Parts: sequence; C-alpha cells; structure tokens
Amino acid sequence: MRSRPPGPSDSTEPTDTGVGRVIDLGEFALWMALPLAVWGSGAAFLGGARNRSDFVYSAERSAYATTILLMVAAAGLGAALVGDRFELAYVHLHSAAEFPPAVKWSALWAGEEGALLVRLLGLSLATSLSVWMYKGRLGGLMPWTTGVLQALVATLVVILLVGVSPFARLGYMPADGMGAAWGVGSPWAVIHAPALHLGMGAIAVPFALAVSTLLTGKGGGRWADPATDWALIAWVFLTVALLARARWAYEVAAQGEIWTWDPAEAVLLATWLATSAVLYVLGAAGGAGSRRLVGLALAGTAFGVSWVALTVTRTGFGVAGPELTDRAGPEGLLLVLLAGVVVMPALLLLHRLPLLRDGQDRGASAGVGRGRDGAGIILAIWAVGIAWGALLPILAETLHGSPVTVGAGYFRWLSAAMLLLLLGVASLSARRGREEAGPLDAPADGGGLGNVGAEVRRWGGRLVHVGFVVALLGGVGTAMGVEALVRMMPGDSVLLTSPLGREYALGYEGTSLRPGPGGWSWVSLLSVRRSGAPMGTITTERRVTSLEGGGSATPGILTRPLEDLHIRLEEVDERLGTLNDPEFQGATFLVRVNPLASWIWLGGILMGVGGLLSVHGRRVE
Repeated sequence: MRSRPPGPSDSTEPTDTGVGRVIDLGEFALWMALPLAVWGSGAAFLGGARNRSDFVYSAERSAYATTILLMVAAAGLGAALVGDRFELAYVHLHSAAEFPPAVKWSALWAGEEGALLVRLLGLSLATSLSVWMYKGRLGGLMPWTTGVLQALVATLVVILLVGVSPFARLGYMPADGMGAAWGVGSPWAVIHAPALHLGMGAIAVPFALAVSTLLTGKGGGRWADPATDWALIAWVFLTVALLARARWAYEVAAQGEIWTWDPAEAVLLATWLATSAVLYVLGAAGGAGSRRLVGLALAGTAFGVSWVALTVTRTGFGVAGPELTDRAGPEGLLLVLLAGVVVMPALLLLHRLPLLRDGQDRGASAGVGRGRDGAGIILAIWAVGIAWGALLPILAETLHGSPVTVGAGYFRWLSAAMLLLLLGVASLSARRGREEAGPLDAPADGGGLGNVGAEVRRWGGRLVHVGFVVALLGGVGTAMGVEALVRMMPGDSVLLTSPLGREYALGYEGTSLRPGPGGWSWVSLLSVRRSGAPMGTITTERRVTSLEGGGSATPGILTRPLEDLHIRLEEVDERLGTLNDPEFQGATFLVRVNPLASWIWLGGILMGVGGLLSVHGRRVE
C-alpha cells in the first residue's frame, strides 16, 4: 500500500469504541464463516451420498448461518467506512473524511477486497435461498447442490482471508483517507455493483445443479426448471448491471462512448451472453433429450465465464487500479481455481455422456428447439470468445511476464460475426418451425391463451427481443458518432455537424472553481444552439483530488430522441490567484455527437421489463 510516513497528525487513535467493536466482530465473523462453509459442504455431500437426513439438515443450517456471518462481516466493513477508521488499509485507500455517507457506503464495493466480500455475500444469499426453496425436492439433488455451493463459498472466503483481507491494518492512524472511491458515488455505480454481485451469485445455482446431476448420474430433467428460474433471475440482475455500467461509463468514466470494451465491461457482457445461452436452451423444452446435454454444458460455461470475470477484474469496480497498491493480487490463485471450475465439470460431462443421451426431441417443436440449441451454442461461443480476449493479457503476464494487449477491434469483429450467425440461425429456425408445425402441435413452451403464466412469459420473451434490437440499433448509431477536441477561451464558439446533418454551435462562457470533498472541481459553462435555435446551456465538471493521479470528469449531456450532445471538460489553463481573469480561463473540451444513444437506454429498459415479466410468468405458471 503506497502511503506517506506517519507524522504528528497521524498519531490520533480512534475513540469510537462502538465502531471498533463492530469492526472486530465483522472480522471475527469472516473467519468463522470458513469452517462453517467447509462443514456445510462436507455434511451436504455426506448426507447426499449416504442418504443421511441429519447431515443434510446440518448442511442447510450451516448455509443460513454462513450467510448471516457474511452479513455481519459486510456490516463491519461498512461501519469502518462510515466511521472513518483509516487505520484499515481498505478504508484509507478508498474513503475520505469529507465524503458524504452515501459515497462512503458505496466504497464498500469500490475496491478489490470489499467487492469480493460483496460478491461472496451475493453467492451465499443465493445458496441460502436455493436451499430454502428446494429442500426435500429435486429427487435428492439438493444436498449435492448445497455441497457445491458451500464449497464455492468456502473457496472465496479463503481468498479473502489469505490474499485480499478487507480488514488489514496499516499499523498507524492516518488523519484522512485517499478518497479513491469518489467515482463510485454515482447513482449508476450504486445500482451497478449490487446488481452485478447478485447476478453473479445467482448464476452459480444452475452451475451447482448441473454439477450435482453429473456427480449423481441421476435426476432426469428435474434440475432444468430450477436452473431456468435461477438463470432468469441472474439474467435480470446482469441486465440491470450491464445497463447501469454503460450509463456510468457514459456519464463519468468514458470519453463520450457508451461501450469501451475495457476488461470489466467485456467480461460482464460475456457473462450476460452465457446466461442468455442457458435460457435459450432450457427455456425451450427443459432438460429433455439432447437439450439436457446442451443445457448442462451451457450452465457450466456460464459459471466458468463468470469466474473469468472474477479473475480479470479481481472483483473491483475498476476505479482504483493496481498502481495504487504494492501488494500482488490473487491472480495466480484465481487462475488455478478457474482451471478447476472449467476442467472438473468438463470431465464429469464426458464421463456421463452415454447416460445423458436418453431421449430424442420429437414433435413439431423439434425444429424450433434445435434452432434454440444452435442460438444458445452461438451465444456461448460469443461469450467464451469475449472472456478469452479479456483473460489473455492476465494469462500472458502471469505465466510469461510479458504484457499482451487485445484491442477493441477483436471484440467488435467477433461480435459482428456472432450476430450474423444468430440472424441466420433465427431465420432457419423460424422457417423450419412453420414447415413442420401441424394443426395439433402445441407451442414449444406448452402454453396457450388459457395458460396465463405461459402467455405472460411469452410476451416477456418478445419484449426482451424487441429491446435487444432497439439497443443494438442504438449501439450502431453511436458507433457512427463524430467528435472533436477543441480549445476555447471565454467568448469563443465552435461548430460541429452531426451525422444526421444538424449543426451545433457551442459558446464558451467561462470556468469557475468549486471546493469539494478531498479536492476541488472546475466547472465550465457553455451555451448551445442547434441549427440556429437556442437549446440552453450545458455545464461540465472536472474534479481533482489529492490522490495521486486522482480525479474524474462529469460531462454535460444534452439528450434528444435521435441524438445526444456530449461535452467533457478535459483540461483547464486556470491558475490560482487569477480566478476572475478571463485571459487565464482557457479550457479544452471533448465534444461528441452520438446518434440514437437514447435508444440504448430504451432497449435496456424494455429488456429489463421483459425479463421481469418472464420471471412473473414462470412464478404464475
């Protein structure tokens, strides 16, 4: 941890013993969660293997207790952040005394250690909920599923305790923190992080169900319905996380671009695509026939990709990079565990392959079902390709010590090719379904107008597809955006023509200085005219912090249905002592016009609403 030597102002010891007790209790709870999770995993496997209900009961209670302990651990770290306990290395790096309480709480997931704790809590919550929902059901699969989930929980607890403990001490009490977490105070970041960790936790349940089916060699298609339910829940959370991440990048992190293909964005999209693949296959005809085999493989793929996300980003939000710490992260351990997550289910799948081929898809829906299988496989290949592009630099640096860069061009060409394949499979599937359908054939999902749940689910799926198309059109539109980097003095104006032929005239009015938590902000004011008509004013802000290399920009965005005007303050010539002199207020702005940018948010909302309708439809059905 890079930190200054302790000085006279650093000798102050914390006086709030109540907060200190909460912190100590949180750290103790994290240590206690490890043996409890290990016991729960072992008891669940033993109870499932020997049909011992007492061991199964103990494993279920251990899952609940582990979740409670992890809640206490998260509360302890949250209390340290809100209570300004800067003797904790994590609090010192990510928080500051002047931060509002909301920003201090959001620092809980701003860095590697805290985000891993929140990810772990999301996984444990999914474990407890799945145990509560399915205990005594699924033909004896649930004890094995509980064992797999508790083993995953124990693994992440080990990583927290050994590699990246959020309760590590500095050895002295700094007067203030470094404030690296300011960027995650954005409402979009606050939405993104919980949705991301809950979605990543939920996707572990279909994986555990699939592994349990392979371990026992039984269960038939009973695993498919709960796996579909949890994949759908994960998909909704990941859709919210994806949309919030894109909006956060648009408003805070990126230079007028909605999607930049940085590793955190790439692996999030890959996990979303892999989860979509699971839903495509299992949503068609559950776990019967060939779909059972494909569904098991895709459930493992989705979780494997989510573990790639954990490895690539080291679970942090990406605000404070690795240059802020001199402690090596747990990439090596995570890579080993990633190999286990990928290899073990693959070997089990090969071992059980003859047993899984126990039926053929029949009826008029077989063509549509095979089309869904094809679409799911393409989505999975797309997800694995993106995950590989994000993981390759870490593999190269860890194994060979030489950096490798995978550019945005790779991801764009891969995505374009996969989209074309998806369109081809969709058209063939629709044609085959029309040719094979007869007057007595039921819909693939088995529902009709009399089945309210199936009808709601069907309309939810249609809304998801419409939203995807709308968002895709928005992405194509923003890719055609134009930008200009301009330096202006107060009173200057510039012209910029959008791809739709509209001319924007921007007038620079001036810049002012505003103090803020942990630093200060430059705020610039510009007037806007479009095609000669006044459209009001836009403010854009650049915040500077005391953290080395710290600071962030908040762009001014003027949104219209067909295009956005995005203005970001890049640099200010202002010097202290000349705040009111216009001759010293030169500023550099990045101006960008993004066609159809608002369509991305509209499409994301439609997909989210469609996903919620599907969840409700399955519940009613």
